Amino acid sequence: MVEIFIVSPRLDGRVNLCDTSRLNSHTNIRNLVYQEICVCLQNLASIRDLVRDTHDGDQPLISTVEEVNSHSWLAVKLADFSRLPLDQTVSSQELLQSAQKARDWLLQIISAQSNYDRSHFIRLFRSTLETDSGQWTDLQHLYHTVTNPKIGDAAQRLRVAFAVCLQGKFANKYAPELSRSQQAVYLRGLPHSSYVTPAILSARHKLADKAESSKIDSFACAVPLFSIHASTCEAEKECPICRESYLPFTDNSTSTINDLLADYPVRIKYCGHVVGKYCLEMWWDTPNKNLAKFPFKTCPLCRTKISDREGEEPELSKEMMHRIRHSRFVRQVRESTGMEEEDVVVGIKMGMSEGIAVLELVEEVKRVKMIGSVEGEVVIETEMALEGRLIEAREEREVWRIPDYLYDRARREWMEAGLKR
Repeated sequence: MVEIFIVSPRLDGRVNLCDTSRLNSHTNIRNLVYQEICVCLQNLASIRDLVRDTHDGDQPLISTVEEVNSHSWLAVKLADFSRLPLDQTVSSQELLQSAQKARDWLLQIISAQSNYDRSHFIRLFRSTLETDSGQWTDLQHLYHTVTNPKIGDAAQRLRVAFAVCLQGKFANKYAPELSRSQQAVYLRGLPHSSYVTPAILSARHKLADKAESSKIDSFACAVPLFSIHASTCEAEKECPICRESYLPFTDNSTSTINDLLADYPVRIKYCGHVVGKYCLEMWWDTPNKNLAKFPFKTCPLCRTKISDREGEEPELSKEMMHRIRHSRFVRQVRESTGMEEEDVVVGIKMGMSEGIAVLELVEEVKRVKMIGSVEGEVVIETEMALEGRLIEAREEREVWRIPDYLYDRARREWMEAGLKR
């Protein structure tokens, strides 16, 4: 059975599927509907591009009470939303607070919709065309507003849509819809449902927490233990701050895996000095005694500046940075955790550094097993602990969905980047 759409023009220049007075040809009717949907899709894309390509402070929305009121009256006139309530009784402060909430909701809902299939919007616009405007839902009115060419360009449509959201109190009424939409986009972006596991979801939030608490991972990275072994200077085999050996199992140490990883040797990229990670973090937290001379953090050995170096921090490889900025999986992690791009970069650097340390300790265990310098029980316990850390590191890597070849190459390049002594 062939569906037949009956179309007539509306005052706003769009198509209304309600009578046969204009067109009799089924082919012409379908063509007209298709053309109308194409216009909607193009105008929606221009709105999404505007939201994506402008910074938060550059969005063409609100800044004053006068602008809010102006947009609201404009919405009644241009958005074909005659039942829109205009509340003139609230205070200026309350109005601006509500406006900010409406603005955030609108920008988030547009961002969340950006990953939906084209077919989703075709169904949405088709259902709007099939329904008389007096029977539209609030969300149909909203999509009509952001895609109606009669309102103006993308910036003007965004302003009017903002006023519709504000006066219709959409941020409160449709908060669950936004949450469901964001979650649906995240799940839809995963190629297989097997990726949505409790371990992966837990790893996402754990990564966000670790990146937020990071102090030195943006400019320091774990070093290979063979470089420590190869050093002819005994002083270079121990931390210059605490004087503890970098090499595990050489002094009958009872340190746990967590202890070994927490104080694993890291190289400062700015000067090339190697310091135990825990000691470097403690140094970072220690207040400067001579603020007049050193109003910034420095290397504990050579006084090279290591803080307040915006624009000078060593970067990951260009290929990895491109992946971070354009991967939809990375974007989904950011949207669900609130991480900024710099948080993601630090989180990946931290994971790379920890991964290097774990793999180096695995090789160190193999070395001491071969020479038989450590008791068997200690070796077994250490191997089991390292196996657990490898699983944890693999789960954290899975969060970013970065191909192994790219991640491994970028990790090697990050380990080797910076000055070396």
